[in-house]
Amino acid sequence: YCIDAPFPVQITLDIPNTGWEPYVPTNDLVALLNGNAWALAFMEIGNLHADPCQPDAGMLDPPLGPTVDDFITALSNLPKFTVGPVTDVLVDGLPGKQFDFTNSVPLNGAGCIGDGLIQVWSTGDVGGATNPGAPQRLVVVDVRGTRLVIEVLYGDPIATFDDDISSIIDSVRFE
Repeated sequence: YCIDAPFPVQITLDIPNTGWEPYVPTNDLVALLNGNAWALAFMEIGNLHADPCQPDAGMLDPPLGPTVDDFITALSNLPKFTVGPVTDVLVDGLPGKQFDFTNSVPLNGAGCIGDGLIQVWSTGDVGGATNPGAPQRLVVVDVRGTRLVIEVLYGDPIATFDDDISSIIDSVRFE
C-alpha cells in the first residue's frame, strides 16, 4: 500500500490480509482499520490543545515545537494524561520514540466538555481525539523534517502490539 501526496510524507507499507482496510478522511490523516478492535493512523500533528478536556481554552501558545522530543514533552505536560515509558525505536532506519499515552478521565467523561471525546491535537484538517480511559501507543519519527506520528488505537486495554500492527510498522518504507 502506498501513502502519497497530498499526505506530507510518502510511505509504502504492507497490509496483512487479515481484515485491514485503508481509510483516508483528510489530507493529514491516513488510517488502517480492522473492524472495531484496532486502528493504526499515520498523521502529522500541528499543535495540541492546551487542555484536552477544555478545548475552548485553545491550542498551546506558543505552539508545539517541531521535534519529536518537543511533542513528547508537550504531551507529558497535558493535564490528566500520562506518557511513558518512552523507548527508542527505528522505523525504516530513522530514529524515533515509542510510548504509551493514556488518560485518567473517568469513563463518563466527567470534567470534560464535549460529546465524550477528548480533543487532544490538531492535524490540520481534522482534530485528533481519544476516549476517556483509552490506551494508545504512539510511535513518533522525524522523517526528513516532518514529525510523523503513528498512532495505535486499541479496542481493549491491551498494552502490547498485536502481530499485525508490528508487521505493518516493520514494513514501513519512507520514499
